[in-house]
Amino acid sequence: MWLSLLICIASLVLLFNTVRNFLLFRRTFPQANKQPSVSVLIPARNEEDKIEILIESLQRQNYPNFNVFILDDDSADRTFAVTRNAIQDNPRFHVYKNTDPVPSGWLGKPLACQRLFELCDGELVCFIDADVRLEPNALSKSVDMLYGLNVDVLCPYPTQKTSTLLSRIVQPLLQWSWMASLPLDLALTSSRSSLVAGNGQLLIITREMYTEIGGHSSVQAEVLEDIELVRQVKRAGGHGGVWDGSDIAECSMYETNRELINGYAKSLWKAFGSIPRGLVVATVLLLLFLHPVVSLFSPTTSIQILAALSVVAAILSRLLVHHKFRYPLIDSVFYPLTFVALLILVITSGLRKRRGTLTWKTRNIHE
Repeated sequence: MWLSLLICIASLVLLFNTVRNFLLFRRTFPQANKQPSVSVLIPARNEEDKIEILIESLQRQNYPNFNVFILDDDSADRTFAVTRNAIQDNPRFHVYKNTDPVPSGWLGKPLACQRLFELCDGELVCFIDADVRLEPNALSKSVDMLYGLNVDVLCPYPTQKTSTLLSRIVQPLLQWSWMASLPLDLALTSSRSSLVAGNGQLLIITREMYTEIGGHSSVQAEVLEDIELVRQVKRAGGHGGVWDGSDIAECSMYETNRELINGYAKSLWKAFGSIPRGLVVATVLLLLFLHPVVSLFSPTTSIQILAALSVVAAILSRLLVHHKFRYPLIDSVFYPLTFVALLILVITSGLRKRRGTLTWKTRNIHE
Protein backbone atom coordinates (compact mmCIF):
# COMPACT_ATOMS: atom_id res chain seq x y z
CA MET A 1 0.00 0.00 0.00
CA TRP A 2 2.68 2.51 0.99
CA LEU A 3 4.79 1.64 -2.04
CA SER A 4 1.81 2.16 -4.33
CA LEU A 5 1.09 5.50 -2.68
CA LEU A 6 4.68 6.70 -3.06
CA ILE A 7 4.77 5.64 -6.70
CA CYS A 8 1.47 7.41 -7.33
CA ILE A 9 2.78 10.63 -5.78
CA ALA A 10 5.99 10.39 -7.83
CA SER A 11 3.99 9.82 -11.03
CA LEU A 12 1.81 12.86 -10.34
CA VAL A 13 4.86 15.03 -9.62
CA LEU A 14 6.43 13.95 -12.91
CA LEU A 15 3.19 14.72 -14.71
CA PHE A 16 2.96 18.15 -13.07
CA ASN A 17 6.47 19.04 -14.17
CA THR A 18 5.80 17.77 -17.70
CA VAL A 19 2.69 19.95 -17.95
CA ARG A 20 4.61 22.91 -16.59
CA ASN A 21 7.39 22.57 -19.16
CA PHE A 22 4.87 21.92 -21.93
CA LEU A 23 3.16 25.22 -21.13
CA LEU A 24 6.49 27.04 -20.89
CA PHE A 25 7.32 25.88 -24.41
CA ARG A 26 4.31 27.84 -25.68
CA ARG A 27 6.22 31.04 -24.94
CA THR A 28 7.03 33.17 -27.97
CA PHE A 29 10.12 35.32 -28.36
CA PRO A 30 10.31 38.75 -29.99
CA GLN A 31 12.81 39.28 -32.75
CA ALA A 32 16.22 40.19 -31.35
CA ASN A 33 17.06 43.89 -31.55
CA LYS A 34 20.27 43.05 -33.35
CA GLN A 35 21.41 40.35 -35.75
CA PRO A 36 24.93 39.40 -34.67
CA SER A 37 27.17 37.40 -36.95
CA VAL A 38 26.72 33.66 -36.50
CA SER A 39 29.36 31.07 -37.30
CA VAL A 40 27.74 27.70 -37.99
CA LEU A 41 30.21 24.91 -37.24
CA ILE A 42 29.59 21.36 -38.49
CA PRO A 43 31.87 18.46 -37.54
CA ALA A 44 31.27 15.66 -40.05
CA ARG A 45 32.68 12.13 -40.00
CA ASN A 46 31.31 9.51 -42.39
CA GLU A 47 28.20 11.54 -43.15
CA GLU A 48 27.93 11.20 -46.94
CA ASP A 49 24.26 10.17 -46.70
CA LYS A 50 23.17 13.07 -44.46
CA ILE A 51 25.39 16.12 -44.90
CA GLU A 52 23.78 17.25 -48.16
CA ILE A 53 20.34 17.61 -46.56
CA LEU A 54 21.77 19.83 -43.81
CA ILE A 55 23.61 21.99 -46.34
CA GLU A 56 20.46 22.43 -48.40
CA SER A 57 18.54 23.50 -45.30
CA LEU A 58 21.27 25.98 -44.37
CA GLN A 59 21.14 27.48 -47.85
CA ARG A 60 17.47 28.30 -47.23
CA GLN A 61 18.02 30.15 -43.95
CA ASN A 62 16.39 33.58 -43.69
CA TYR A 63 18.98 34.88 -41.22
CA PRO A 64 21.09 37.50 -43.04
CA ASN A 65 24.39 37.35 -41.16
CA PHE A 66 25.95 33.90 -40.99
CA ASN A 67 28.71 31.75 -42.41
CA VAL A 68 29.16 27.98 -42.36
CA PHE A 69 32.34 26.05 -41.59
CA ILE A 70 32.38 22.29 -42.22
CA LEU A 71 35.17 19.96 -41.16
CA ASP A 72 35.38 16.54 -42.77
CA ASP A 73 36.96 14.75 -39.84
CA ASP A 74 39.02 12.04 -41.53
CA SER A 75 36.01 10.35 -43.07
CA ALA A 76 36.34 6.96 -44.72
CA ASP A 77 33.49 7.70 -47.15
CA ARG A 78 32.67 10.48 -49.66
CA THR A 79 31.70 13.10 -47.08
CA PHE A 80 34.20 15.66 -48.38
CA ALA A 81 33.25 15.23 -52.06
CA VAL A 82 29.51 15.31 -51.31
CA THR A 83 29.99 18.45 -49.20
CA ARG A 84 32.01 20.25 -51.88
CA ASN A 85 29.43 19.37 -54.50
CA ALA A 86 26.53 20.52 -52.31
CA ILE A 87 27.95 23.94 -51.44
CA GLN A 88 28.99 24.71 -55.04
CA ASP A 89 30.36 28.26 -55.06
CA ASN A 90 28.25 29.60 -52.19
CA PRO A 91 30.53 32.16 -50.47
CA ARG A 92 28.91 31.55 -47.09
CA PHE A 93 30.24 27.99 -46.95
CA HIS A 94 33.77 26.85 -46.18
CA VAL A 95 34.81 23.21 -46.10
CA TYR A 96 38.02 21.73 -44.68
CA LYS A 97 39.43 18.25 -44.44
CA ASN A 98 41.30 16.84 -41.46
CA THR A 99 43.40 13.69 -41.73
CA ASP A 100 45.40 14.04 -38.52
CA PRO A 101 44.91 11.35 -35.85
CA VAL A 102 43.16 12.25 -32.62
CA PRO A 103 45.85 13.07 -30.03
CA SER A 104 45.92 11.41 -26.63
CA GLY A 105 43.52 12.94 -24.12
CA TRP A 106 40.96 13.98 -26.72
CA LEU A 107 37.86 12.44 -28.23
CA GLY A 108 37.13 13.03 -31.88
CA LYS A 109 34.07 15.28 -31.77
CA PRO A 110 35.31 17.79 -29.16
CA LEU A 111 38.55 18.11 -31.12
CA ALA A 112 36.71 18.69 -34.40
CA CYS A 113 34.53 21.34 -32.74
CA GLN A 114 37.57 23.10 -31.28
CA ARG A 115 39.34 23.08 -34.65
CA LEU A 116 36.29 24.57 -36.32
CA PHE A 117 36.06 27.35 -33.76
CA GLU A 118 39.64 28.37 -34.53
CA LEU A 119 38.56 29.01 -38.13
CA CYS A 120 35.60 31.30 -37.44
CA ASP A 121 34.97 34.81 -36.15
CA GLY A 122 31.21 34.99 -35.47
CA GLU A 123 29.83 36.81 -32.44
CA LEU A 124 27.68 33.73 -31.87
CA VAL A 125 28.83 30.18 -32.49
CA CYS A 126 26.32 27.53 -33.53
CA PHE A 127 27.35 23.87 -33.51
CA ILE A 128 25.16 21.58 -35.62
CA ASP A 129 25.44 17.83 -36.11
CA ALA A 130 25.52 16.62 -39.69
CA ASP A 131 22.34 14.57 -39.30
CA VAL A 132 20.18 17.63 -38.51
CA ARG A 133 17.80 19.32 -40.94
CA LEU A 134 16.75 22.92 -40.29
CA GLU A 135 13.63 24.87 -41.04
CA PRO A 136 14.31 28.16 -42.90
CA ASN A 137 13.82 30.17 -39.69
CA ALA A 138 16.02 27.95 -37.48
CA LEU A 139 18.98 30.31 -37.09
CA SER A 140 16.85 33.41 -36.61
CA LYS A 141 14.64 31.72 -34.00
CA SER A 142 17.68 30.27 -32.20
CA VAL A 143 19.14 33.76 -31.91
CA ASP A 144 15.78 35.14 -30.74
CA MET A 145 15.51 32.42 -28.09
CA LEU A 146 19.09 32.95 -26.89
CA TYR A 147 18.49 36.64 -26.30
CA GLY A 148 14.87 36.24 -25.23
CA LEU A 149 15.84 33.79 -22.49
CA ASN A 150 18.90 35.92 -21.63
CA VAL A 151 21.32 32.99 -21.58
CA ASP A 152 24.87 32.37 -22.76
CA VAL A 153 24.29 28.95 -24.29
CA LEU A 154 21.12 27.36 -25.61
CA CYS A 155 20.32 23.93 -27.00
CA PRO A 156 17.06 24.03 -29.00
CA TYR A 157 16.19 20.33 -28.98
CA PRO A 158 15.19 19.03 -32.44
CA THR A 159 12.44 16.58 -33.24
CA GLN A 160 13.97 13.09 -33.50
CA LYS A 161 13.06 10.98 -36.51
CA THR A 162 12.33 7.36 -35.64
CA SER A 163 12.75 4.81 -38.41
CA THR A 164 12.66 1.53 -36.44
CA LEU A 165 10.49 0.05 -33.71
CA LEU A 166 13.37 0.21 -31.24
CA SER A 167 13.94 3.89 -31.95
CA ARG A 168 10.24 4.58 -31.36
CA ILE A 169 10.59 2.91 -27.97
CA VAL A 170 13.88 4.54 -26.93
CA GLN A 171 14.16 7.95 -28.56
CA PRO A 172 11.39 9.75 -26.63
CA LEU A 173 13.10 8.86 -23.36
CA LEU A 174 15.58 11.74 -23.35
CA GLN A 175 13.00 14.44 -23.96
CA TRP A 176 10.68 12.88 -21.42
CA SER A 177 13.43 12.61 -18.82
CA TRP A 178 14.15 16.32 -18.71
CA MET A 179 10.59 17.46 -19.35
CA ALA A 180 9.35 15.32 -16.46
CA SER A 181 12.19 15.79 -13.99
CA LEU A 182 13.63 19.27 -14.61
CA PRO A 183 11.98 22.69 -14.25
CA LEU A 184 13.62 23.83 -17.48
CA ASP A 185 13.22 27.55 -16.87
CA LEU A 186 15.01 27.20 -13.53
CA ALA A 187 17.64 24.96 -15.08
CA LEU A 188 18.40 27.74 -17.55
CA THR A 189 18.97 30.35 -14.86
CA SER A 190 20.32 28.29 -11.98
CA SER A 191 24.05 28.42 -11.28
CA ARG A 192 23.98 24.86 -9.92
CA SER A 193 26.13 22.66 -12.14
CA SER A 194 24.01 19.67 -11.14
CA LEU A 195 20.88 21.24 -12.67
CA VAL A 196 21.96 20.81 -16.27
CA ALA A 197 20.43 19.69 -19.55
CA GLY A 198 22.27 19.96 -22.84
CA ASN A 199 22.24 18.67 -26.39
CA GLY A 200 24.90 19.07 -29.04
CA GLN A 201 22.74 18.43 -32.10
CA LEU A 202 21.96 22.14 -32.19
CA LEU A 203 23.83 24.34 -29.72
CA ILE A 204 24.31 28.10 -29.90
CA ILE A 205 26.69 29.97 -27.59
CA THR A 206 28.20 33.44 -27.38
CA ARG A 207 31.81 33.70 -28.51
CA GLU A 208 32.66 35.50 -25.28
CA MET A 209 31.41 32.65 -23.09
CA TYR A 210 32.86 29.93 -25.30
CA THR A 211 36.27 31.58 -25.11
CA GLU A 212 35.99 32.13 -21.36
CA ILE A 213 35.42 28.45 -20.60
CA GLY A 214 38.19 27.35 -22.94
CA GLY A 215 35.88 25.99 -25.62
CA HIS A 216 35.77 22.28 -26.25
CA SER A 217 39.25 21.91 -24.80
CA SER A 218 37.51 22.10 -21.42
CA VAL A 219 35.54 18.95 -22.29
CA GLN A 220 38.09 17.33 -24.57
CA ALA A 221 37.77 13.81 -23.15
CA GLU A 222 34.04 13.86 -22.35
CA VAL A 223 31.81 11.42 -24.19
CA LEU A 224 28.85 13.64 -23.20
CA GLU A 225 30.62 16.80 -24.26
CA ASP A 226 27.39 18.74 -24.87
CA ILE A 227 26.11 18.39 -21.31
CA GLU A 228 29.56 19.03 -19.90
CA LEU A 229 29.94 22.17 -22.03
CA VAL A 230 26.73 23.60 -20.53
CA ARG A 231 28.01 22.61 -17.08
CA GLN A 232 31.26 24.52 -17.75
CA VAL A 233 29.20 27.59 -18.67
CA LYS A 234 27.38 27.40 -15.33
CA ARG A 235 30.65 26.97 -13.45
CA ALA A 236 31.88 30.15 -15.14
CA GLY A 237 28.83 32.04 -13.85
CA GLY A 238 26.85 31.82 -17.08
CA HIS A 239 23.39 30.48 -17.81
CA GLY A 240 21.89 28.10 -20.33
CA GLY A 241 20.44 24.72 -21.11
CA VAL A 242 17.80 23.03 -23.26
CA TRP A 243 14.70 24.55 -24.82
CA ASP A 244 12.13 23.45 -27.36
CA GLY A 245 13.44 23.31 -30.91
CA SER A 246 10.89 20.86 -32.30
CA ASP A 247 9.49 23.39 -34.77
CA ILE A 248 12.84 24.52 -36.18
CA ALA A 249 14.95 21.37 -36.49
CA GLU A 250 14.73 17.64 -37.08
CA CYS A 251 17.43 15.04 -36.46
CA SER A 252 17.91 11.59 -37.98
CA MET A 253 20.25 10.16 -35.39
CA TYR A 254 19.92 6.44 -36.06
CA GLU A 255 18.72 4.74 -39.21
CA THR A 256 19.09 1.19 -37.89
CA ASN A 257 18.76 -0.63 -34.57
CA ARG A 258 22.48 -1.35 -34.61
CA GLU A 259 23.31 2.35 -34.91
CA LEU A 260 20.97 3.14 -32.03
CA ILE A 261 22.47 0.49 -29.76
CA ASN A 262 26.01 1.64 -30.56
CA GLY A 263 25.04 5.27 -30.07
CA TYR A 264 23.53 4.77 -26.64
CA ALA A 265 26.16 2.27 -25.57
CA LYS A 266 28.98 4.76 -26.15
CA SER A 267 27.63 7.16 -23.54
CA LEU A 268 25.10 5.57 -21.19
CA TRP A 269 27.85 4.23 -18.92
CA LYS A 270 28.67 7.88 -18.16
CA ALA A 271 25.18 9.41 -18.32
CA PHE A 272 24.38 8.63 -14.68
CA GLY A 273 27.86 9.26 -13.29
CA SER A 274 29.01 5.63 -13.17
CA ILE A 275 28.03 2.17 -14.33
CA PRO A 276 26.61 1.01 -10.95
CA ARG A 277 24.63 4.24 -10.58
CA GLY A 278 23.26 3.83 -14.10
CA LEU A 279 22.10 0.31 -13.31
CA VAL A 280 20.42 1.49 -10.12
CA VAL A 281 18.64 4.39 -11.86
CA ALA A 282 17.48 2.24 -14.77
CA THR A 283 16.21 -0.47 -12.41
CA VAL A 284 14.37 2.02 -10.19
CA LEU A 285 12.72 3.64 -13.21
CA LEU A 286 11.65 0.26 -14.53
CA LEU A 287 10.10 -0.69 -11.17
CA LEU A 288 8.51 2.75 -10.80
CA PHE A 289 6.60 2.39 -14.05
CA LEU A 290 6.11 -1.36 -14.16
CA HIS A 291 4.81 -1.79 -10.60
CA PRO A 292 1.54 0.13 -11.18
CA VAL A 293 0.79 -1.91 -14.30
CA VAL A 294 1.14 -5.13 -12.31
CA SER A 295 -0.80 -3.62 -9.38
CA LEU A 296 -3.84 -3.03 -11.58
CA PHE A 297 -4.57 -6.71 -10.99
CA SER A 298 -4.23 -6.48 -7.21
CA PRO A 299 -7.17 -7.85 -5.18
CA THR A 300 -7.06 -4.70 -3.02
CA THR A 301 -9.27 -1.90 -4.35
CA SER A 302 -7.21 0.95 -2.88
CA ILE A 303 -4.06 -0.38 -4.53
CA GLN A 304 -5.93 -0.71 -7.83
CA ILE A 305 -7.02 2.94 -7.60
CA LEU A 306 -3.51 4.15 -6.84
CA ALA A 307 -2.13 2.00 -9.65
CA ALA A 308 -4.70 3.37 -12.10
CA LEU A 309 -3.82 6.95 -11.15
CA SER A 310 -0.12 6.16 -11.63
CA VAL A 311 -0.68 4.59 -15.04
CA VAL A 312 -2.88 7.45 -16.25
CA ALA A 313 -0.34 10.03 -15.02
CA ALA A 314 2.48 8.18 -16.77
CA ILE A 315 0.57 7.95 -20.05
CA LEU A 316 -0.48 11.62 -19.93
CA SER A 317 3.10 12.68 -19.25
CA ARG A 318 4.33 10.70 -22.24
CA LEU A 319 1.45 11.90 -24.43
CA LEU A 320 2.50 15.52 -23.90
CA VAL A 321 6.09 14.70 -24.84
CA HIS A 322 5.04 12.68 -27.88
CA HIS A 323 2.72 15.47 -29.01
CA LYS A 324 5.34 18.19 -28.57
CA PHE A 325 8.14 16.29 -30.29
CA ARG A 326 5.98 14.63 -32.92
CA TYR A 327 6.28 11.00 -31.96
CA PRO A 328 3.38 8.61 -32.67
CA LEU A 329 0.90 9.19 -29.85
CA ILE A 330 0.00 5.51 -29.61
CA ASP A 331 3.56 4.73 -28.51
CA SER A 332 2.99 6.52 -25.21
CA VAL A 333 0.85 3.60 -24.04
CA PHE A 334 3.84 1.27 -24.22
CA TYR A 335 6.03 3.41 -21.97
CA PRO A 336 7.17 0.50 -19.68
CA LEU A 337 9.03 -0.96 -22.67
CA THR A 338 11.16 2.18 -22.74
CA PHE A 339 12.58 1.39 -19.33
CA VAL A 340 13.15 -2.26 -20.18
CA ALA A 341 15.15 -1.10 -23.19
CA LEU A 342 16.99 1.47 -21.05
CA LEU A 343 18.12 -1.17 -18.56
CA ILE A 344 19.35 -3.41 -21.36
CA LEU A 345 21.22 -0.52 -23.00
CA VAL A 346 22.84 0.50 -19.71
CA ILE A 347 24.01 -3.10 -19.18
CA THR A 348 25.33 -3.23 -22.76
CA SER A 349 27.15 0.08 -22.32
CA GLY A 350 28.69 -1.02 -19.02
CA LEU A 351 29.90 -4.33 -20.44
CA ARG A 352 31.48 -2.64 -23.47
CA LYS A 353 33.14 -0.09 -21.24
CA ARG A 354 34.66 -2.77 -19.02
CA ARG A 355 35.84 -4.74 -22.05
CA GLY A 356 37.27 -1.65 -23.75
CA THR A 357 35.17 -2.20 -26.87
CA LEU A 358 33.33 1.13 -26.99
CA THR A 359 33.50 2.69 -30.46
CA TRP A 360 31.81 5.49 -32.38
CA LYS A 361 32.25 6.39 -36.03
CA THR A 362 34.89 3.61 -36.24
CA ARG A 363 37.01 5.24 -33.50
CA ASN A 364 37.70 3.61 -30.16
CA ILE A 365 36.43 5.53 -27.14
CA HIS A 366 38.80 5.62 -24.20
CA GLU A 367 38.12 7.86 -21.23
